[in-house]
Amino acid sequence: MNVEEGQRVKNGQSLAVLDDRQYKLELDQAKAELDKLQNNFTRSQELYDKKLISVEAYENLKFQVESQKASYKLAKMNHEYTTIRAPIDGIVSKRLIKVGNMIRVNDPVFTVTDFDPLLAIVYVPEHEMQKIHLMQPVEFEADAIPTKSFRGHVERISSIVDPETGTFKVTIEVNDPTGQLKPGMFTRIRIVYDTRQNTLLVPKEAIINEDGVNSVFLIDNRMSFKREVKTGYANGSRIEIVSGLKDGDSIVTIGQSSLKDSSRVQIISQ
Repeated sequence: MNVEEGQRVKNGQSLAVLDDRQYKLELDQAKAELDKLQNNFTRSQELYDKKLISVEAYENLKFQVESQKASYKLAKMNHEYTTIRAPIDGIVSKRLIKVGNMIRVNDPVFTVTDFDPLLAIVYVPEHEMQKIHLMQPVEFEADAIPTKSFRGHVERISSIVDPETGTFKVTIEVNDPTGQLKPGMFTRIRIVYDTRQNTLLVPKEAIINEDGVNSVFLIDNRMSFKREVKTGYANGSRIEIVSGLKDGDSIVTIGQSSLKDSSRVQIISQ
């Protein structure tokens, strides 16, 4: 049985059969010789029990039988190797041979891909190591499937850091029962290491950073006041305000670079 690319196969299923004529002949010869020696040994057993043959002759024939059994097993193994079998359940993603090709030992012939589960390998900076742990939830987005997101979890974490890159390897597992994700796709991965509830968010463009200090312009009674704030996580176009503002405060999001502290402003309704 020869299978083609895209075909689903089971572990141990035959993928292709090589020309086995030589190995089949060697197997038949080894089996015939083994049968002959076993028959001779059975007869010698009777003679040995009646003390009609020497111990040396009996032991010699016994050794020949055991030696031929090993030869037969070797011939059988070589013959079985002429059938290429799938090592895992999966889908034949590449077929590298055609009927009539000559192949050598260790030549690749098929690529079988297991889609369940899919694994993604990411390299995370070492300073983030304390934030990553096993079974941590992960979100996936694939450029080829912009309308859908996928979920997975951290399956394995490397115990060493690459000294050249300063990163450590994280293996992420994602289950996609729809079959939309494919091996080799470019994906964007977000590892969720913390969540915040009822968080105050402001547009990123409202933040002014001067010498490492973040601030915003707060509007109060048509006056702008510069207020230092402490920021937290960023999410897309918004950033978390940990302290410095309260819910309901009005802030400047456009043109604040030209403002000065305690300046009078005019609010234009849109």
